[in-house]
Formats: sequence, C-alpha cells, structure tokens
Amino acid sequence: MPEGIRKEIESLMETFWWVSRIGERKLHWMSTPLSRSKIEDKLIWKWEKNGEYSMKSSYYQLLTLNDSKNDGSSNPNLASLWKDLVNVCIRNLLWRFGQNILPLRSKLLNQGVQFDPSCPFCFEFPETLDHVFLHCSFAKMVWFRSPLGLRIMPDIDPLVWLEKSLSSKDTYGIQPFCTILWNF
Repeated sequence: MPEGIRKEIESLMETFWWVSRIGERKLHWMSTPLSRSKIEDKLIWKWEKNGEYSMKSSYYQLLTLNDSKNDGSSNPNLASLWKDLVNVCIRNLLWRFGQNILPLRSKLLNQGVQFDPSCPFCFEFPETLDHVFLHCSFAKMVWFRSPLGLRIMPDIDPLVWLEKSLSSKDTYGIQPFCTILWNF
C-alpha cells in the first residue's frame, strides 16, 4: 500500500473509532478539533483576492474551467486525428499528454507514491513530461533517428511541441509520430 494512503488511513483512524458489535457498526467521533478563535466564520470566494463573490469573477472562472476541459477536438488541425487517423489507445495517450495528466514518476511522487522519480532512460533527471519525451538524451536520440529525423529545440514547451507536431498536413508524418510517442 502506498505510504501516503497508509498515513491518511491512520490519521482517519486516530480521529474516529469503530464499534464492531453487531447492530452498532457505525463511526463514532473521538475528537473534533474546534476553533478557539472569536472570529466568526464567513464564506470566501477563492477566485477573488478580497474573497468577495462577483458575477464577473464567476464568469471568468467558468471560462477558465471550459478552457481546461478542452480536449483538442475543437481544434480544426486536430479534428481528423480524433476520428480515424490513430487508434483509441494512442488518442487517449495524446489527450492525457495534452492535458498534462500522464502518470509520470514526478507526478506520482507528488501524490505520495514513494519510489525513485528518476527518468527510467537516463536516471539523471526527474521523469517529467518535457524531460521524458523531449529533453532526455534517449528521447532526443529516438526522435532524431526516427524516420521523422526530428531535432528537439532545448526550450520548447511539450504541449506546444505536441500541437505543432500533430498539426502537420502530412498524415504520413503524424502516424509515425504517434507510434513513436506510444512506444515511449
């Protein structure tokens, strides 16, 4: 069991205790931390510096939320990609890559999973999206020696790189690109 989950379970068990007699299977409070402050509670709108709700901030928050949920299907350059150019598994990988939600070691470490966050190819740097697919010496070699012969620019953003690579009009280049990405 991951260390982070184990600690959270232990913390919950310290706060509560369980009655195991038949008919009494329920959660009991052992202690409830209460504020000793004399200040009254109030609602805070976390998307405003002053904590006050406004229609304007709500509107902008909804726009931001909609932008973050954009799956790339509204991008005309990527529209054909989502239909029939690549299989479902690769589409899922591309979507996760585009949303920056791939389960890379550095992300898992931040979520409490305990293991070495080093790149599995070079063991020199943490396994991050940009490192493992672009800046790792192994990744650079793979992209350069591929039929695409790609040279990776040092400061390129991985999401910009992905969109630029997939927006090519040459569908024969997109398929090998996706296959190489999948095989990482």
